Order: sequence, then C-alpha cells, then structure tokens
Amino acid sequence: MYVREDVARAIRLLQTKTVPIEEIITATFDLADAAKAFRASDDPEQVKVLVTVGTSVPTTA
Repeated sequence: MYVREDVARAIRLLQTKTVPIEEIITATFDLADAAKAFRASDDPEQVKVLVTVGTSVPTTA
C-alpha cells in the first residue's frame, strides 16, 4: 500500500525529471474511450495508461 511519503517522493522524481514521465505514460485515452483505456491497462507492455478529461493530448494505443 502506498503512503503519503511514497506519493510525495514520486512527484519529486517526476518534477526533477529523475524519472522521465514520457517513458512511464505508455498510452493516453480521452475520457470517452475509458473502456479502451481499462482494457489497455491489462496489457503487461503498458506501464501507465492515462485517461484525459478535456485536454488535447494525442491518443495512443
């Protein structure tokens, strides 16, 4: 189980670019495609599947 300190550390790692977020987010879906996003998250090749709301992030699968 994650605790507050874990989340704070993860945020710091992303902010300082110690961990490149571009390599962690492996697929992005619009909210309208949330069902596809959940199916994609079952794929072991996916690290982080992101569901966006009202943004213009390119969609990948």
